[in-house]
Amino acid sequence: PRQIIAILLLLDSLMKGCVSNDSIPSVLKRVDPVIFIHKPTWFKSKTSAEAISSMLCHPTVTSNVMSHSSLAWALLDACSSFTKCAETLQCNLGEEFTIRILLSLVYLLGCPEEFGLVVHSSVVLRDLSSLHNVKQNSSSSAGLSQNSLLDLYFRQLLPKIALTGPSFPWKCSEPSFRAMDAFLRCANPSTIGGNFDVVAPFFIHHLSNSGFKKSEDCDGNDSSNSLQEKTAEEYSVRISLMSLLQAILSDGSFDETIESELPIQSILSKNFATDVLLSLVLPNLVWRSGGLAAALR
Repeated sequence: PRQIIAILLLLDSLMKGCVSNDSIPSVLKRVDPVIFIHKPTWFKSKTSAEAISSMLCHPTVTSNVMSHSSLAWALLDACSSFTKCAETLQCNLGEEFTIRILLSLVYLLGCPEEFGLVVHSSVVLRDLSSLHNVKQNSSSSAGLSQNSLLDLYFRQLLPKIALTGPSFPWKCSEPSFRAMDAFLRCANPSTIGGNFDVVAPFFIHHLSNSGFKKSEDCDGNDSSNSLQEKTAEEYSVRISLMSLLQAILSDGSFDETIESELPIQSILSKNFATDVLLSLVLPNLVWRSGGLAAALR
């Protein structure tokens, strides 16, 4: 993490130099009055933007950002400087670069509350949305809210979050799980409803009854303490996801889009309520002993 922080701080400094270039000559000319300073144009290069944006969402960064507050703040500053550079130098951020910065911001939004990053990450997200609005300059992008880019690139972002984590099932402490939770809570419920065919597999895998059976089969030879820890972790994941699912389904805008926008060949049929009940709700209503099972029910 220390090496990653150093790299992010270096990138942040380079990009800040592009943004605040006017203040640099006054400092350097005191050392050398005849010095000539070229305007920094390296950021406009597609190669530079690609290298920096790839670094900001690299798995090494996202897998450590939620356990190191200094790394999280360094990443936030770099994302902010990247956005300001693109605005100041009037760079045309393509879809690929935008998605990479959004992925980094989603992980920052999922960081522990004690890091104090949520408000600052939201500001960068708002600035990025405003920049996107200017570059698009079309009626379809007018009036972008701070979370609208998450909605606009929803189908591209969700699989990228899933791919950055380990194989299912995830743990609540897993950075990818926290990022997915933050992403789905920030996205508009109507967007989730219109794209529930790509969201459903995530919930089904963690909440369906097959998860219990697989866990029971694999843990037959584990010690009692180890089995209890795994059971507690599994229930913790299920309770968190059930709470998230309730928040999504209870929003009126979700219901307005779920029937009209799901693809015909969706993983869910037109009998959406039945599918949710059979796949996600009823398996978790089956009686099992213990306080965690009671909380889940």
